[in-house]
Amino acid sequence: MTDPSTPNATPTCDVENCDKSYLWSDQQEVTAVTNLLSSVSSVLNRALGVDASTILWLHNSQRTTAYSHDGTTSWTPTAAPTCFSGAMTNVFGSLGTGDCYVITQSSYVQDGLSGTTGDETSLGGTLEGSAFAQNLANGVATFVTVAEYDRLVWTPAIAPALVLAVSGLNASYTQSTGQMSVNGANVTMPTLPGGHSVVMRASQQLFSDVKAWYVANKH
Repeated sequence: MTDPSTPNATPTCDVENCDKSYLWSDQQEVTAVTNLLSSVSSVLNRALGVDASTILWLHNSQRTTAYSHDGTTSWTPTAAPTCFSGAMTNVFGSLGTGDCYVITQSSYVQDGLSGTTGDETSLGGTLEGSAFAQNLANGVATFVTVAEYDRLVWTPAIAPALVLAVSGLNASYTQSTGQMSVNGANVTMPTLPGGHSVVMRASQQLFSDVKAWYVANKH
């Protein structure tokens, strides 16, 4: 298991669920997608609550400029994705190169948008850290999960990251109380027995914790 204090180490577990074997989460996603796409009528219709075939923008004829942003098809993906389309193709038609009914398997998303940058890249997190602290100072009740098995986003690192990013800011996290303090304002941070997608494995505890937090705080 890779220690979150050594982020450059090669993972020996699934980084999203580090009590599981390597790539366990990906395997769960493939299983879920395969089940979802196995039958539009019995699975997708039930999940959406409508007849999915009546959703026009799902049909291939409506997706000629999907992900193009500017309404053109000038950008071409570097490679076709591994795309689990299943019964979707039978109902909605085949899609163009790079497009996929499952967004995480689309080259337009994986390749075309992977190079985008945000303020945190150019400003070192100063803007975001200051805004976060100001929201807390203004009384914004805040709830952050600490997923026990998540090594993709290790939220206890938020406090030291804030200290590094914002000059003069005091922040600390205490696991035993499930609280983070930022310039005297508290953030509720319970530890949940789940991975990166907390609701996948700890949905009931998350529901209970959020309910208790909501009742105890003004909104």
